[in-house]
Amino acid sequence: MAVLSFMTKSYAQNVYIYGNRKFEGGVPLEYHQPVKEYAAVTYSDLQIDASLANQYVTQPEYEETMAIKHPPEETAEVTENPATEPTNETVIENGTETAPAE
Repeated sequence: MAVLSFMTKSYAQNVYIYGNRKFEGGVPLEYHQPVKEYAAVTYSDLQIDASLANQYVTQPEYEETMAIKHPPEETAEVTENPATEPTNETVIENGTETAPAE
């Protein structure tokens, strides 16, 4: 079955804002992820927090939505600044060749 954008919006409103539907038994399975993505992009943290506080969504559904809204930072590999590391390369500055530091 195709996922329709107007249905995604409607399900998201009815789950997160009004609490008229639950994911389980109220939203077709193929709409679960699109509805969470729509809510993450469209609704504020306060609105999503309220949906949990009002028990419109479960804790796992809330966490999945917030993980979409605020993805964990990709772990950046820490590297030294190559400009400050000594090298064994010959350096040419202002037309003058400089031997590597020993």
